[in-house]
Amino acid sequence: SGFDRFVMRKRDVEDDAPVYTNLGPFGLDCTPDYWVPIHASVARHRVVDWLQTGILTRVNGVEVRTRYPIEMLAGALAGQFTEMSLRIAHRPGMPRHSSYISDASGYGWLTGVLSKGSPVLAEPNYYYSLAGSAELRVGHEILRLAAFIHSLGIISHSYIHSMIGGYPRGPEGCALARIASAILLPSVYKSILNQSSVYDILYLGNCGRGAIWSNSISAQALSRNCRLMFCDTNNPVAGPNTEMILWETGVNAINNLVDGATFMMGVRSGGGKYVDYASGLENKFAGEIAKSNPGLKRKDANDIVKKIIPKYEDKLKVPPKGSSFAECCNAETFEPIDAWKEKYQMVRKKFEDLGIEFVRIK
Repeated sequence: SGFDRFVMRKRDVEDDAPVYTNLGPFGLDCTPDYWVPIHASVARHRVVDWLQTGILTRVNGVEVRTRYPIEMLAGALAGQFTEMSLRIAHRPGMPRHSSYISDASGYGWLTGVLSKGSPVLAEPNYYYSLAGSAELRVGHEILRLAAFIHSLGIISHSYIHSMIGGYPRGPEGCALARIASAILLPSVYKSILNQSSVYDILYLGNCGRGAIWSNSISAQALSRNCRLMFCDTNNPVAGPNTEMILWETGVNAINNLVDGATFMMGVRSGGGKYVDYASGLENKFAGEIAKSNPGLKRKDANDIVKKIIPKYEDKLKVPPKGSSFAECCNAETFEPIDAWKEKYQMVRKKFEDLGIEFVRIK
């Protein structure tokens, strides 16, 4: 709402419009002490259109367990923390991920979106994620959730991730499975936003050659042949305060630009494995590339990506862990430490030398 309202439309292959960005500590375990600083450090950057949230796995030192009452408390706290983050970042009307994925059953979400101060019923700036099962399976529980969110008038978002090395086997099979998933999701769950993406089960990311190709070729097929608004997922496996996470993030963002994806979802720093391992800087970097290079041609993008991937692909299975938010950023000002800024500037200069432009966006 307000200054943070925007209208999203479908993009085409090599579109002149920038990619819409749904960025933040994507499903990462964020502790109560650092939830607000981490999310505010992302939301303050105008290259981020709407906020992707982390998860709470412990409340007052107690582990959050599925279908236990504490799951609902975690949902309520995550909702309150997120609202606080947006106020601190001076973006109170910013759309935000409303599933508050601190809960796995869906019950915790109820307290998150309906908690005190939540504007979900007053303003449709939320969306709820319906997590489909790979491959192409539909269960009664998710259908119940779909019916509930549609009754509230909330924007629906659904996804199924296909795994290289899983049921579809190689990149080619995953490309077909992703296309099939993209057809199933709006048909069965009536989702408006769709997020079928391809991952590689060997390193649980999607920045290697196979996953990049599979996501790109399937996205081009979807963009050309249907009117769906769908996204690509930006899932690096290196942690913050490393050069590698910027190389990975940049490759995925370039792919999003040219393959026709409507929006980009990320950045799952460190592959989502570590507590509080996220910062605003890798998300800013992804958003800058997505917003600065509309109309980039696939041939040019391919030439750039082929020069970048060799810089990190031998580390995908054993990536550098990097630093937690407390180690690489100031929790009060949200500013990254000098060493992290220097890595960002160095990698950014390398992308510029390869032909990527960076416009001045806060």
